[in-house]
Amino acid sequence: MPFYTPVDFDYYAPRNVDEAVTLLSEKEDSVIIAGGQTLLTLLKLRILRPKNVIDLSKVSSLRYIKEENGEIRIGAITVHNEVARSQLIASRCGLLSAAAGRIGDEQVRNRGTIGGSVANADPSANYEPVLLALDARFTLIGPQGRREVGAREFFVDAYTTAINKGEVLTEVKVRELSEVGYSFKKAARREQEFAIVNVAALLWLEGDEIKDVRVAVGGVTARPERLDGVEEALIGKGKEAIPSALSSVEYSGKPISDVRASSGYREYLSKIYLRRALEEAYARAKGVRS
Repeated sequence: MPFYTPVDFDYYAPRNVDEAVTLLSEKEDSVIIAGGQTLLTLLKLRILRPKNVIDLSKVSSLRYIKEENGEIRIGAITVHNEVARSQLIASRCGLLSAAAGRIGDEQVRNRGTIGGSVANADPSANYEPVLLALDARFTLIGPQGRREVGAREFFVDAYTTAINKGEVLTEVKVRELSEVGYSFKKAARREQEFAIVNVAALLWLEGDEIKDVRVAVGGVTARPERLDGVEEALIGKGKEAIPSALSSVEYSGKPISDVRASSGYREYLSKIYLRRALEEAYARAKGVRS
């Protein structure tokens, strides 16, 4: 594919969220850049030809990880390595740190941001199924004020989210977890690449029985999907129920075929990785309770 330089554009670097929202309202044909791991490529290939680029990297108020009222709050321009290496996230939400630590390579993790990845909504990105399983909430600020959107509503389609024109994604919120087993599994041709399939699983036990479970899959369809049928089939059952529960896997969207894999291979692979993830989450839950 030919490699170009971007078309000419005006560059803005707001110092706070209000200034960013104002710029988005006033400047037509604008795009937001944070870490630039996706956008810069699109600009150089001239797939995107915006008139204005608004850089959030100077908005320091959007770079943080903190605990508040049983929630972990993460600013939108927090980079992946900060998420992966946070002791708070590792101890209270290990699933999220596991996914962040397997994004791209060290250089990408030092530049890419959680908000940029989430807003881009690549079907094969690491965060999407994880945040869906975690019932994450996203804070958006725009001309009409502030609002929160849950993960089920946030991811609309491939590269499409619930972020409205003029809005800025400012924060990701997840609940702290306790006595939970978790697993993040990623199938990719190379570790640094986007996934063919990725799976996020959370599992709580009562004795040897599954008290609650959440499982989400990315990379198979245009947006991450919670597998409600699998979850329902596992509640009140033991580890031995996992294989039979996976017979009820159904995706609401059409499976993807692209250069990474065919739709049939994605569906086949997803069942293998679902089983591995659920079994690992079960084993972790047993370890937490022992």
